[in-house]
Amino acid sequence: MYAERKGSQPDSPKLVLLHGYGSNEQDLFGLADEFDSQWHVVSLRAPYEHPFGGFSWFDLEWAGDQITGMNSEQARSSHETVADLVQVLKASGSKVILGGFSQGAMMTISVCLGQPDLFDGAMILSGRWPEWSLPTKIANTPVLIQHGIFDPILPLQEADAIFRNLGSGANLTLEKYPMAHGISQASLDGILAWLRTFD
Repeated sequence: MYAERKGSQPDSPKLVLLHGYGSNEQDLFGLADEFDSQWHVVSLRAPYEHPFGGFSWFDLEWAGDQITGMNSEQARSSHETVADLVQVLKASGSKVILGGFSQGAMMTISVCLGQPDLFDGAMILSGRWPEWSLPTKIANTPVLIQHGIFDPILPLQEADAIFRNLGSGANLTLEKYPMAHGISQASLDGILAWLRTFD
């Protein structure tokens, strides 16, 4: 399942969005009207049902309120699902930007490292480095990393770790905002400004 807003042109650049843990495709799609009409926006629904509602890209293991592990088989399967869809979109010859929030940001890192030639850019919003990815660089691919200074779920140092692991010499933009685990108006403005560099 997915939500979609067509771009203004047949060859409009594609913006593919991946929601966070326990959410759904409508979450990030709620931002679609903020993006320039040239962008063809596709917001994907993760394949696994969350026990308390919503969906996830992979299940998590918990001890109280602490995450102790993850289902790596599901993560690999979700990786392939997202990569296959992006390959179809990329076949049209237009630019493709992949962006994810929280768990969706982890999937974005994973897929972009695994198939870097499929992407023209990546947005990593309030994420963390996925345990199944090896530290490496996304050479020459523009990457926007955003994180909340007051994030109580994924602390700010997660963004710094992503920046280090992707390689500080790469085409990376790291933005930190006075917000918790979410997207603020200021961070959205940062996203819109970054997307305009692809015009």
